[in-house]
Amino acid sequence: MGKIRLIIMTKSSKFGGYCVAGINTETGEWVRLVSDDENAVGRSLTLQDMEYKEGKYCNILDEVEVITKGNESCNLQPENIIIDTSKYWKKIQSLTINDVLEEYDTDQVQYIFGNRYAYVSEEVIDEVGYSLVWIAVENLEIHTEVNDSGKHKAKASFTYNGIDYEHISVTDPQIYGNEEIQNYEEAILILSLPAGPYNGKYYKFIAKVFI
Repeated sequence: MGKIRLIIMTKSSKFGGYCVAGINTETGEWVRLVSDDENAVGRSLTLQDMEYKEGKYCNILDEVEVITKGNESCNLQPENIIIDTSKYWKKIQSLTINDVLEEYDTDQVQYIFGNRYAYVSEEVIDEVGYSLVWIAVENLEIHTEVNDSGKHKAKASFTYNGIDYEHISVTDPQIYGNEEIQNYEEAILILSLPAGPYNGKYYKFIAKVFI
């Protein structure tokens, strides 16, 4: 049993729950919080898992203290830490994205998760070594595409490090409900990789958009 203090940067949709990640304030490293409930689909968190003792719930950019049970053994998502879902979270303070940027630099990588595509193949996934990254991008466009099942899904295209990326899924709940095309000259994105493949591919997704 331990505890960690972090700034919550994502609360994206995941199997009916939430994929919650943030920056460890002690180390500056990325952390993904996962449930201690082995029956939770994808180890996603519920809203109740993020409750403060006062009865309120965690928001994006809250600095919090969370009781943990240790690291999850997951080579593809080395950032994962198991939390004690029976314990309340403690809120330290609310921050702005500018507060965070003043303290922590965005990541600098040549390619997002090793390539310029919307996915990483099973053959090379073990070579990536990380599953969370936050980057400053240009020419962000968010639009809606219809998938093979006829469902409307939010997708994004943008430029990073002089390279164009297209058809990246968006799971930020504050973004994907808007079916109008959204264009931004600059943005901060947090991208993630899943723990498992879909049809042999690990699809990249945008967990949070900061405009």
